[in-house]
Amino acid sequence: MVKLKSLFPIDYTILILLIICSVVILSPIIPGVFNIKSAYLNLFLVFFLFILIVLKYSLKISELIVFLLLISAILILTIITQSKTNFNLFITFPFSLYIAWKVSRDTRLVNYLSMFLTLFVVVGLVLSWIAFFYVIQGGESIYMFKNPNGLSNNLYLTSFTNAKIGHLIRPAFIFDEPGAFSFVVCIVVVFRELLNKRRLITTLIILGGLVTLSLAHVFAVILYFIFVLNFKSKLNFALILLALMLITTDDARFNFFYDRFEIKESGTIKGVSNRTRQLDNFYNAIESNPEIIFFGNYMCHDNEGGVCVDHGDMSSNPFTPIYLGGLLLFFIQLATYFILGRLALNFSFLFSSSLIAMILLQRPYFTVMGYVFLIYIPIFYMFFNLKKYRVTDAMLITGRVLESKPACKNAMRKRLRSSKETLAKPSIS
Repeated sequence: MVKLKSLFPIDYTILILLIICSVVILSPIIPGVFNIKSAYLNLFLVFFLFILIVLKYSLKISELIVFLLLISAILILTIITQSKTNFNLFITFPFSLYIAWKVSRDTRLVNYLSMFLTLFVVVGLVLSWIAFFYVIQGGESIYMFKNPNGLSNNLYLTSFTNAKIGHLIRPAFIFDEPGAFSFVVCIVVVFRELLNKRRLITTLIILGGLVTLSLAHVFAVILYFIFVLNFKSKLNFALILLALMLITTDDARFNFFYDRFEIKESGTIKGVSNRTRQLDNFYNAIESNPEIIFFGNYMCHDNEGGVCVDHGDMSSNPFTPIYLGGLLLFFIQLATYFILGRLALNFSFLFSSSLIAMILLQRPYFTVMGYVFLIYIPIFYMFFNLKKYRVTDAMLITGRVLESKPACKNAMRKRLRSSKETLAKPSIS
């Protein structure tokens, strides 16, 4: 592992700000407990980080052009809609995207970011499991505050959450709801896989994330089981999951969780009915006001707190970007999925790109401060390293060798020659 003393002072500052802007800023504790408007804090932090990144890495002409185009698109949307809320929501995106673009090219910085995010998530999972068993034993909330969206957030000894079902909670650590914590856990798993970190710790992290009782996290575990683990690890992994199921299936307290996997008459999974309802809400919203497709539902920004509740819950479905920002966010969403699709063609990135694509269906927060770094740093890291990963079996058979460092090229060529010799040997039958 690279020693921390190899970092320059500016690297320390960038790393600390990245941690704050990636995960800490997502917590509702700062605005909820200390009554500090997070929008202003977000602007200050991202602009300061942007300046540091420009000083360290510079700003190329091509990057400046893309940056100015995004700024112009946001200003045009703001002027057309006459909504300062749109400006506040989206103005940090070009700055955050540039930061993610530059940081993702610095493998050393990405490695440190992964290391500290891993520490953050491990601490969060330990505290979440403590809170989970605390409530099972009859523990009650010891503190409560209102999230910015108006919902209550309760502290159960060592973890916050807004989801308590009977005598169970779905821990969210420092976040507003368990799905947000699951999202962060999944991104840390992606980072660790991309950087080839110790597999045992990664496996424990993704298994530990099941404490959130998130349906999306269950699908993430399935993806990890299929694409990442070898045969021996799959057996151990399956035994652990089987043990968890045997312990919980006969416990009535977990009925709500298993009920979410029930197949309804419509053929959909009961657990995604909330998303189905949101899709219906979106269809009704478009039917009543087609202008939403082009500019988003900016009309609701005059509501108290700027909260859009006119068409029901629209917070987390694949059409949320259109509902919030119209064609601008739809283009960003489309471009992101196009890149993920391209990355998935490389087997080395199949798991990571698939996992990011899946969790973005649940939380499509492409332009939300904090989520931008969690989403785009690993995506850009994969993009910049497309040509540096090992050859696949298909490449060996076709004789195709990707460009890479000289040492990697030689290893690939040796493996290719060995494979061709093996293929050339006559079979004995």
